[in-house]
Amino acid sequence: MSDNNDSGPQTGPISYDTDRGGFVWARTQLNTTFLREAACRAAIVYASHLPGGTDPDDLMLLGDTELRKHDRLVTDPLYVQETLNLDVRSRLEKWDAPFSSCAYLNHVLAKALGFEAPWIGIGTPKAPRLGVWGHLSKACAAFAPLRSPIDRSSWPALMPGDHIMIGDGSKGHAAIVLREYRENPTGLRSLLTANWGQPGGGLRLAPRTMGTAHGGVALYLGKRPIRRRLGLEALGAPGPARLPAATFESA
Repeated sequence: MSDNNDSGPQTGPISYDTDRGGFVWARTQLNTTFLREAACRAAIVYASHLPGGTDPDDLMLLGDTELRKHDRLVTDPLYVQETLNLDVRSRLEKWDAPFSSCAYLNHVLAKALGFEAPWIGIGTPKAPRLGVWGHLSKACAAFAPLRSPIDRSSWPALMPGDHIMIGDGSKGHAAIVLREYRENPTGLRSLLTANWGQPGGGLRLAPRTMGTAHGGVALYLGKRPIRRRLGLEALGAPGPARLPAATFESA
């Protein structure tokens, strides 16, 4: 898939599938611009109570404090369904390793868009696929290898709908890019992302800065370096999509 095919057909007939709980469309050709828009709309719905048609540029102007008022709680029905309620289960069942749903958003979004790469998927309530952070990390490393720390001269531009991984280990986080590098009123460059594991879901606006790490130049989101990126163009051609109904609702 390439950004060069933006003149091609965008979508076939769109219909609402009650059994599958979302809008479905079959795609044989789909331009990347439309796919990125669909990814951002769905990510907004998965992470917040805002409709998918909300303009990310307007969200940038709201600021982080206002954005948090639209968070999905861990008890939110959509969040519970899509994360298999593992946030609550991990605490009640006293799992040995701490659980965070952050990388589940990346898997759920990719699946909803129709991608079927082997690393994509979170399993079922009876057999949840644990370690999805690791699956995403390997996918990012395979498709978009980056030196650590990041060499800015070779860093690809972050695009709407891209998957990013921030930090490492227990302090690591995964998110979906909605908008990058826009100047906010304070003059700082910021990155708007969709997130799970807040706990729950939420849209976040954080400073995007340049810094140093281990003697080299690194790109930071807040206080953590952005380590890896997985662009939609690396996932191949998507199949039929299943997206939440609110994805196509206007603000």
